[in-house]
Amino acid sequence: MYPETEFAFTRRGQAGPDVTVTGGTHPSLYPESAWATENMFADFKPNTPSGLRTFARDVMRGKFPENTQCLTYDPVTGNLV
Repeated sequence: MYPETEFAFTRRGQAGPDVTVTGGTHPSLYPESAWATENMFADFKPNTPSGLRTFARDVMRGKFPENTQCLTYDPVTGNLV
C-alpha cells in the first residue's frame, strides 16, 4: 500500500503500537490515503465496534502515543479496510 515508506514492525506480543514510520514517504502523502499527517505510529485492530473501542481506550490509557493511526482490517479476510 505504501511502497516508498519505511516501517518498523513490533514483534507479536510486544507492548506498544504495531507499526512505526521510520522513513521515506509519509503514508498520508499517498493519493486517497486516510492516514493523518501527524501520525507516526499505527496499530492493527479488527473493523468492529469492539476493535475501535479497544483502540480508543488503549490511546486514552497511554498504551499507544496519541499520534497513533488505527489500521482496521476485516476480521474474516484479514484484509485492510
